[in-house]
Amino acid sequence: MKVAKYSNTICHVCNNAINMNEEIFPFVKKYDKKRLATFNTKQNLLIFSKQTHSWCHVECVCNILNCNDKTKLLKPICPFYAKNKYCGYYDSCFYRHDESIFDKKNNILVTEHSNKNNIHKKRKKRNQNFATKFKNWLVENYGMSNLAQSNVLDIAGGKGDLSFELLHLVGVKSSTVIDPRIVNVNDVYQKLCAGKYVTNALYHKYINKSILQKLIILKQEKNLKTSCESSKDFMDHMDKIDINKIQHLKMFFNQKTIDWYDNMLLLSSPTDDNVNNDLNKFKVMFDSFLKEIENKILVGETGKIYDYKKGVSKDQMVLNNNCKGLKSSACHFLPNKQLIMGIVNYVDAFHVMKKCDLIVGLHCDGAAESIIDFALKYSIKFAIIPCCTCSKDFPNRKINGNLVKSYNDLLLYLKSKDNRIMVDEIASFSKGSKNKVLYIL
Repeated sequence: MKVAKYSNTICHVCNNAINMNEEIFPFVKKYDKKRLATFNTKQNLLIFSKQTHSWCHVECVCNILNCNDKTKLLKPICPFYAKNKYCGYYDSCFYRHDESIFDKKNNILVTEHSNKNNIHKKRKKRNQNFATKFKNWLVENYGMSNLAQSNVLDIAGGKGDLSFELLHLVGVKSSTVIDPRIVNVNDVYQKLCAGKYVTNALYHKYINKSILQKLIILKQEKNLKTSCESSKDFMDHMDKIDINKIQHLKMFFNQKTIDWYDNMLLLSSPTDDNVNNDLNKFKVMFDSFLKEIENKILVGETGKIYDYKKGVSKDQMVLNNNCKGLKSSACHFLPNKQLIMGIVNYVDAFHVMKKCDLIVGLHCDGAAESIIDFALKYSIKFAIIPCCTCSKDFPNRKINGNLVKSYNDLLLYLKSKDNRIMVDEIASFSKGSKNKVLYIL
């Protein structure tokens, strides 16, 4: 049974003070004695929150419910479990983990207002911590010390959340995002400054010890939530946290990229001072990679809208310059400028790919096969979570003579490339999300 840690709380049942170390229990704030049994049933379907519950003397709760055994009191639903369908405290959590609160068919959280005549359902909020959970998986399976010594390629890294956490929580040597979309880590940076990564001690094992100590000290300082508002404060905290820049190659990663790297590798010591015909050819090819994305609508950048014209194919349409899409201020907020370093030089891009010793891909879509091909060809360790099958983009993929159209077919197809490829599952991903990890570590 839970005990009070402070003496400044009032039991709303008896209106007396709750003293330190007295046994307490969460009870619904509003109840009707005439319909006590009905309300008692409903309050146990509610998620525990300060709006609906408050801490009371366990004896008071037992008296009002006519319960002689306090261990038989039914606890409210754990709020974290209700949101994510899992809880980091597992069996040691004080609150209740009950799968019956979910509609198994639609994965919906059913509230206390549900009934046969008037069904009111609250959709389960989609989990957004995929990068953190994948990072935790990498630490568990690859080891903190090995991971910290790695130069990482984060292919199809999206906004860059995974690279940011690998750099600033694990302490990898470098992390480079290869993605045609804009990298924007303002949200995770402010989360770091606010100390949210070190709030729960259960997850301290996924943070490098040297970094963890600095983050705990920062968390104890005042006004950290507003530390990103000025450049001076930002630079001060950047020195304390040892902020490293995420490198960004704003292009696709596909077979053309691998062919370009193969040809560059055949040349000896490519430098800007030694530009011959071959190097100039590869420079032009690299520049074409960067320009390839300019006239394409990318997922996550839907603010770029084409000027549709009758009789004009989509490839020939011009982007609408007046569209209200991604605002430059949102993409180039002060911390983001200091946290991201774009790579536009073909020699720098070659060296970044050459020195990498770990490739990661979280929901890497069409780049999944290219990642595995590149990693196997150059004996690089990798861990990816495939997502979309993209069967129309890859019509020649076949497994056992059949076209690869389903997600399971894609996993079998990718795994068949090498018998060393292992498969794991991240159970903490929200239901319905792609959570299969293909890896060689």
